[in-house]
Amino acid sequence: MDRFTSFARRKMSENLDVVDWPNRPARPTLGKPVLVRVYLALPRWIARQQLRLVARMLIAAWSDGIVPDSAWHETPQGPVCEALLDGQSVFLSFSYTENFGWIAFSIERAVGIDALHHQAFAELESVARLYFSPAKAKAVLDAENPVYAFAQAWTAREARLKLYGRNLAEFPDSPSDGLGLCEYSLDHCGTVVTLVTDYPLLSDSLTSNKRPA
Repeated sequence: MDRFTSFARRKMSENLDVVDWPNRPARPTLGKPVLVRVYLALPRWIARQQLRLVARMLIAAWSDGIVPDSAWHETPQGPVCEALLDGQSVFLSFSYTENFGWIAFSIERAVGIDALHHQAFAELESVARLYFSPAKAKAVLDAENPVYAFAQAWTAREARLKLYGRNLAEFPDSPSDGLGLCEYSLDHCGTVVTLVTDYPLLSDSLTSNKRPA
Protein backbone atom coordinates (compact mmCIF):
# COMPACT_ATOMS: atom_id res chain seq x y z
CA MET A 1 0.00 0.00 0.00
CA ASP A 2 1.33 3.43 -0.95
CA ARG A 3 0.30 5.76 1.82
CA PHE A 4 -0.08 9.49 1.31
CA THR A 5 0.79 11.80 4.19
CA SER A 6 -1.75 14.58 4.56
CA PHE A 7 -0.66 18.19 4.95
CA ALA A 8 -4.29 19.37 4.85
CA ARG A 9 -5.65 21.26 7.84
CA ARG A 10 -9.11 19.70 7.60
CA LYS A 11 -10.32 16.30 8.73
CA MET A 12 -10.27 13.66 5.99
CA SER A 13 -12.02 10.31 5.63
CA GLU A 14 -12.36 7.42 3.18
CA ASN A 15 -9.68 6.39 0.69
CA LEU A 16 -8.47 7.41 -2.74
CA ASP A 17 -6.87 4.85 -5.01
CA VAL A 18 -3.58 5.20 -6.83
CA VAL A 19 -4.30 2.95 -9.79
CA ASP A 20 -1.65 1.47 -12.05
CA TRP A 21 -2.60 1.56 -15.72
CA PRO A 22 -3.96 -0.48 -17.48
CA ASN A 23 -6.15 -1.16 -14.43
CA ARG A 24 -9.23 1.01 -14.74
CA PRO A 25 -10.06 3.22 -11.75
CA ALA A 26 -13.51 4.23 -10.65
CA ARG A 27 -14.50 7.56 -12.14
CA PRO A 28 -13.71 10.66 -10.11
CA THR A 29 -16.51 12.29 -8.17
CA LEU A 30 -16.86 15.68 -6.56
CA GLY A 31 -14.47 15.76 -3.63
CA LYS A 32 -12.72 12.53 -4.61
CA PRO A 33 -10.09 12.87 -7.37
CA VAL A 34 -8.43 9.92 -9.05
CA LEU A 35 -4.68 9.37 -9.44
CA VAL A 36 -3.37 7.06 -12.18
CA ARG A 37 0.24 5.91 -12.49
CA VAL A 38 1.47 4.83 -15.94
CA TYR A 39 4.71 2.95 -16.59
CA LEU A 40 6.61 4.86 -19.30
CA ALA A 41 10.06 3.57 -20.26
CA LEU A 42 9.98 5.88 -23.30
CA PRO A 43 11.56 9.09 -24.55
CA ARG A 44 9.79 12.11 -23.02
CA TRP A 45 8.07 13.24 -26.23
CA ILE A 46 6.55 9.77 -26.70
CA ALA A 47 5.69 9.55 -23.02
CA ARG A 48 3.78 12.83 -23.24
CA GLN A 49 1.67 11.48 -26.10
CA GLN A 50 1.11 8.19 -24.29
CA LEU A 51 -0.02 9.86 -21.08
CA ARG A 52 -2.49 12.05 -22.99
CA LEU A 53 -3.83 8.97 -24.76
CA VAL A 54 -4.39 7.21 -21.44
CA ALA A 55 -6.24 10.26 -20.11
CA ARG A 56 -8.48 10.35 -23.16
CA MET A 57 -9.19 6.62 -22.97
CA LEU A 58 -10.18 6.85 -19.31
CA ILE A 59 -12.43 9.87 -19.79
CA ALA A 60 -14.05 8.16 -22.78
CA ALA A 61 -14.61 5.00 -20.70
CA TRP A 62 -16.13 6.99 -17.84
CA SER A 63 -18.43 8.84 -20.22
CA ASP A 64 -19.36 5.70 -22.21
CA GLY A 65 -18.35 7.37 -25.44
CA ILE A 66 -15.55 8.83 -27.54
CA VAL A 67 -13.98 12.14 -26.54
CA PRO A 68 -13.73 14.17 -29.78
CA ASP A 69 -10.50 15.91 -30.73
CA SER A 70 -12.30 19.24 -30.45
CA ALA A 71 -12.72 18.66 -26.70
CA TRP A 72 -8.94 18.67 -26.14
CA HIS A 73 -6.73 21.76 -26.14
CA GLU A 74 -3.05 22.19 -25.38
CA THR A 75 -2.09 25.18 -23.23
CA PRO A 76 1.27 26.34 -21.81
CA GLN A 77 0.15 24.78 -18.53
CA GLY A 78 -0.82 21.44 -20.11
CA PRO A 79 -3.81 19.83 -21.84
CA VAL A 80 -7.36 20.93 -21.12
CA CYS A 81 -10.37 18.68 -21.64
CA GLU A 82 -13.79 20.22 -22.27
CA ALA A 83 -15.61 16.89 -22.13
CA LEU A 84 -18.17 16.57 -19.35
CA LEU A 85 -18.93 13.68 -17.03
CA ASP A 86 -22.64 13.84 -16.22
CA GLY A 87 -22.54 17.54 -16.95
CA GLN A 88 -19.53 18.18 -14.71
CA SER A 89 -16.17 19.57 -15.83
CA VAL A 90 -13.05 17.40 -15.69
CA PHE A 91 -9.74 18.88 -14.53
CA LEU A 92 -6.42 17.19 -15.32
CA SER A 93 -2.83 17.47 -14.22
CA PHE A 94 0.23 15.55 -15.44
CA SER A 95 3.71 14.86 -14.17
CA TYR A 96 6.63 12.72 -15.33
CA THR A 97 9.59 10.96 -13.79
CA GLU A 98 12.17 8.70 -15.40
CA ASN A 99 9.93 5.64 -15.73
CA PHE A 100 6.48 6.80 -14.70
CA GLY A 101 3.83 9.27 -15.69
CA TRP A 102 1.15 10.46 -13.28
CA ILE A 103 -2.34 11.74 -14.12
CA ALA A 104 -4.63 13.41 -11.61
CA PHE A 105 -8.33 13.69 -12.50
CA SER A 106 -10.69 15.97 -10.60
CA ILE A 107 -14.34 16.91 -10.98
CA GLU A 108 -15.37 20.58 -10.86
CA ARG A 109 -12.23 21.65 -8.96
CA ALA A 110 -8.70 22.43 -10.09
CA VAL A 111 -5.97 19.92 -9.34
CA GLY A 112 -2.18 19.92 -9.60
CA ILE A 113 0.37 17.13 -9.38
CA ASP A 114 4.15 16.97 -9.51
CA ALA A 115 6.72 14.20 -9.10
CA LEU A 116 10.46 14.33 -8.44
CA HIS A 117 13.06 11.66 -7.78
CA HIS A 118 14.82 12.67 -4.58
CA GLN A 119 18.55 12.62 -5.08
CA ALA A 120 21.35 15.02 -4.20
CA PHE A 121 22.59 17.54 -6.74
CA ALA A 122 25.25 20.23 -6.54
CA GLU A 123 22.91 23.21 -6.88
CA LEU A 124 20.37 22.11 -4.27
CA GLU A 125 21.18 24.90 -1.81
CA SER A 126 21.21 27.66 -4.41
CA VAL A 127 17.97 26.44 -6.01
CA ALA A 128 16.27 26.25 -2.61
CA ARG A 129 17.32 29.82 -1.78
CA LEU A 130 16.27 31.06 -5.21
CA TYR A 131 12.83 29.46 -5.45
CA PHE A 132 11.71 29.10 -1.83
CA SER A 133 10.97 31.75 0.76
CA PRO A 134 13.81 32.33 3.27
CA ALA A 135 11.87 30.44 5.94
CA LYS A 136 11.11 27.50 3.63
CA ALA A 137 14.70 27.37 2.32
CA LYS A 138 16.06 27.33 5.87
CA ALA A 139 13.64 24.56 6.86
CA VAL A 140 14.69 22.48 3.86
CA LEU A 141 18.43 22.99 4.30
CA ASP A 142 18.30 22.43 8.08
CA ALA A 143 16.20 19.27 7.74
CA GLU A 144 17.59 15.91 8.84
CA ASN A 145 17.37 14.83 5.19
CA PRO A 146 17.66 18.00 3.05
CA VAL A 147 17.39 16.05 -0.22
CA TYR A 148 14.04 14.55 0.75
CA ALA A 149 12.82 17.82 2.25
CA PHE A 150 13.74 19.61 -0.98
CA ALA A 151 11.77 17.09 -3.06
CA GLN A 152 8.72 17.54 -0.85
CA ALA A 153 8.92 21.35 -0.99
CA TRP A 154 9.62 21.44 -4.72
CA THR A 155 6.79 19.11 -5.74
CA ALA A 156 4.37 20.99 -3.48
CA ARG A 157 5.37 24.27 -5.13
CA GLU A 158 5.12 22.87 -8.66
CA ALA A 159 1.77 21.19 -7.96
CA ARG A 160 0.34 24.48 -6.66
CA LEU A 161 1.64 26.33 -9.71
CA LYS A 162 -0.05 23.79 -11.98
CA LEU A 163 -3.28 24.12 -10.04
CA TYR A 164 -3.15 27.93 -10.36
CA GLY A 165 -2.13 27.73 -14.04
CA ARG A 166 1.04 29.69 -13.32
CA ASN A 167 4.58 29.24 -14.61
CA LEU A 168 7.60 28.55 -12.42
CA ALA A 169 8.83 31.74 -10.79
CA GLU A 170 11.49 32.70 -8.32
CA PHE A 171 10.59 33.72 -4.78
CA PRO A 172 8.55 35.55 -3.48
CA ASP A 173 5.55 33.27 -3.18
CA SER A 174 2.10 34.79 -3.12
CA PRO A 175 0.91 35.23 0.48
CA SER A 176 -2.10 33.08 -0.41
CA ASP A 177 -0.08 30.19 -1.85
CA GLY A 178 -1.11 27.01 -0.14
CA LEU A 179 -3.99 28.54 1.80
CA GLY A 180 -7.22 26.61 1.48
CA LEU A 181 -5.48 23.80 -0.39
CA CYS A 182 -5.09 20.13 0.46
CA GLU A 183 -1.67 18.60 -0.19
CA TYR A 184 -0.78 14.91 -0.17
CA SER A 185 2.75 13.61 -0.59
CA LEU A 186 3.63 10.06 -1.66
CA ASP A 187 7.11 8.51 -1.57
CA HIS A 188 7.12 5.85 -4.28
CA CYS A 189 10.40 4.00 -4.96
CA GLY A 190 12.53 7.07 -4.33
CA THR A 191 10.11 9.49 -6.00
CA VAL A 192 8.09 12.10 -4.14
CA VAL A 193 4.68 12.77 -5.70
CA THR A 194 2.54 15.64 -4.41
CA LEU A 195 -1.12 16.08 -5.30
CA VAL A 196 -2.88 19.37 -4.54
CA THR A 197 -6.56 20.25 -4.73
CA ASP A 198 -8.34 23.52 -3.97
CA TYR A 199 -10.94 21.88 -1.72
CA PRO A 200 -10.75 19.26 1.04
CA LEU A 201 -10.22 15.75 -0.26
CA LEU A 202 -12.46 13.10 1.24
CA SER A 203 -9.37 11.10 2.18
CA ASP A 204 -6.53 10.85 4.62
CA SER A 205 -4.67 8.23 2.61
CA LEU A 206 -4.28 6.85 -0.88
CA THR A 207 -3.92 3.15 -1.59
CA SER A 208 -2.23 1.63 -4.61
CA ASN A 209 -3.46 -1.11 -6.92
CA LYS A 210 -0.25 -2.87 -7.91
CA ARG A 211 0.46 -3.79 -11.51
CA PRO A 212 0.07 -7.56 -12.08
CA ALA A 213 3.36 -9.43 -12.39
